This record gives sequence, structure tokens and C-alpha cells, in this order.
Amino acid sequence: MSKAHSLGLPERPFLRALTGAAAFAIALCAITPADASLNRRMKFRAEQDLKRNAGPQIPPGQLHIMISIKSQRVAVYSDGMLAAKSNVSTGVSEHPTPTGVFSVIQKNRHHRSNIYSGAPMPFMQRITWSGIALHQGVLPGRPASHGCIRLSADFAQLLWKRTKLGARVIVTRDEYTPYPFSHPKLFAPKSDVTAQSETPPVKTAQADMTASDAAKASSDDPLVPDYPPIADVTADIRKSLADEKPEAKKTPQLTGPISVFISRKERKLYVRQAMTPVFETLIGIADDSKPFGTHVFTATGPSDKGMKWIAVSLPVDAPKVVERKASKVERETGRYGRNIARNTRPAPAVHEPLMPNAASVLDRIDIPQDAIARIEALIGPGASLVIADTGLGPETGEGTDFIILTR
Repeated sequence: MSKAHSLGLPERPFLRALTGAAAFAIALCAITPADASLNRRMKFRAEQDLKRNAGPQIPPGQLHIMISIKSQRVAVYSDGMLAAKSNVSTGVSEHPTPTGVFSVIQKNRHHRSNIYSGAPMPFMQRITWSGIALHQGVLPGRPASHGCIRLSADFAQLLWKRTKLGARVIVTRDEYTPYPFSHPKLFAPKSDVTAQSETPPVKTAQADMTASDAAKASSDDPLVPDYPPIADVTADIRKSLADEKPEAKKTPQLTGPISVFISRKERKLYVRQAMTPVFETLIGIADDSKPFGTHVFTATGPSDKGMKWIAVSLPVDAPKVVERKASKVERETGRYGRNIARNTRPAPAVHEPLMPNAASVLDRIDIPQDAIARIEALIGPGASLVIADTGLGPETGEGTDFIILTR
């Protein structure tokens, strides 16, 4: 019998419900210590996750990973703004790290060296197929690797999370920084559908004319040759697919940003997309004996004038200083001995690096209009234009962007 009934009061269902709720509250209070412990553990884990996520971040944008061998530092820029810096360790003199313009062509989280007895190379980002890569390693404060670029554990992971295949890597002796740049000769996107039409296949040999042959072909201006048709490199891909299987006759559709390379040495323009050759053609160069230096232009996004660009300019490779040798008389009299030589040997000449102006370099280049039309039909954020005195680097090949060596 309930207490209400014993007092002569009517039974009320809500009293029974209240009694049940009170019992649940009492039971809840009984397990509070255990719940509090669980809550503390969950809160601790959340705080740790927050700390990890609140660490250094590289913001979105087009990346330039700039590595200086002299300072043993790496600086990462996003859309031209400094995002992160760290120490590195590059190659020793017997195995130097090559300098030039590269890009990430492979990533492997748990890579082991196929050259040096399976040495671990965590967070590996390859920039040449011959074995040069960025990866986590020991940093003794000086060059110590066999050519790779070693990164600290934290920085290797930070960079790994942010990069994609094709991320630009520039290795130099001194430190250089990207800067905003504009010029009327830089490519701008075009909406003209006709510019995207496929160019009929032609023989690649037509674009292999020498500079002198091209100059002779023009009677008006020797600096502006009578260009041969664009050499459509993808024609070879189409032919091989057509020969293999009837169902594979369609040309593979390339996607992603395009890369353009202009070589003063070869007087040619090359285009690649998705690390695959697209076409190449001869160009005209005014004052072709005058060096270009090396300039890397990267499209970061659309603008009112067509496209925003970031540039990195590298100087002309300075000539190596050759020390004066002792004459026969000096050797015979001993006046050129080791101790005396320290005081009498002339100091080597200091050569200031020549840094050609990027705008003046672009002014000297003449590109065929049909090549411009094809490029501007494909241009977009992430596209790049590299101008250099040298030709294609020997590392440029299947599965790479343009690799341009500066030394």
C-alpha cells in the first residue's frame, strides 16, 4: 500500500513518475565519479588534438619550396607569402645536391632507399628519378647527405601534408624569394573554343631546325624565323594507342596545370601537362648572345587583367674563378712556397652575379601566335613558365615536369 493511500489521499500517477525520476537521479549521482574520470580523459585527448591541429600550418596557394645550400635553410612560400622556414642538410662535396628548378614527382610515406642499403627515408618527396628527394633525416648543421635534402621530423611531416605532385621545388646556392610580377607577354586565359581545337599531327623533325636554318628562312627579320608547324608530341601517343587496341584509339585526356619551358640555348618552347609532353616549337630571340638567367613564373589565380603571376628570378651562373699557377722561376726559387704564397698569391676576382631583369627577358622573346593560342586555351591557376639559358635537363623525362639544372 502506498503512503498516499494509507493517509486517505487519492492515488496520483505523477507521484509514481516523480519517484522514478528521483531514483534515476540518485543512480546517476552514484556513477558520477566514473563519468568524471571518463570526461577528463576525453577532454585531455581533445586538448591534445587541438594542440596538434593548432601547430604550424601552410596556407592554401601555389607553393614555392626554396632551398638554399649556402644557408642550409628551406623556406616555403604560398602564393608568394612566406609560410614556413626550417633547417636542412644537403649533399656533401662528393655527392652534391644539384641546383635548379624541380618539382615533386613522387611521394612515399615509408620509403627506403634503393641505392643505400635500404636506408629509411620517411616522408620522402622525390624530385629526380636518379635519387634526389626531400625526406626526414638527421640535421647536423652542415651538408651531410648523399645529395638528398634532409628535413627535421616536424617539418617533413608538415610539408608532406601540404604538398601535391607537381609542387615547385627550387634549389639554389644563395637565398632568393618569390615576388609579384606582371607583363603583357605572360599568358592569359582565353575563352575562344576554336583555340582548343586539336592541331593536326605533323612530323616532329620539322621543329628540329637549327637556329641558323630558321634565321635563313626569314628574309624580313632574322630574329623572327618563319616558324615551322607546331610539333604535336601527343601524335606519337595517339599512334601507339591506335596500333595496340582498336578500343583504345581515343587520345588520353590530360588534365591539370600546364608547364611551359623556353630555352635560349635551343631557341625552343616546350609545353607539358600532367608531366606529359604536349607540343614544342621554335621561337625568336632578340640579342640571343645575351643571357637570360633563370626565371620561374607561376600563375596563382585570375585577375582583372587575366591572371596573377608570382616570379622567382635566379642569376646567371657566375664563371668559376681559376687561381693563378706558379711560374717556373717561382717554383725553382721556392718563392711560391706554401707559406709565402699565402701573402703573395693574388686574391681571386669576385664576380657579382648577373641578374637579368625578368621584364626585359620577356621583351626579347617572340612566340608563334598559334602556340600562344594553344597555351592560353589551357592556362589556369598553377600553370608555370620557366625561362632559362640552358636546355632541357637530362633528368627531364617520363613522369617528370621540366627539370632545369643551373649548375
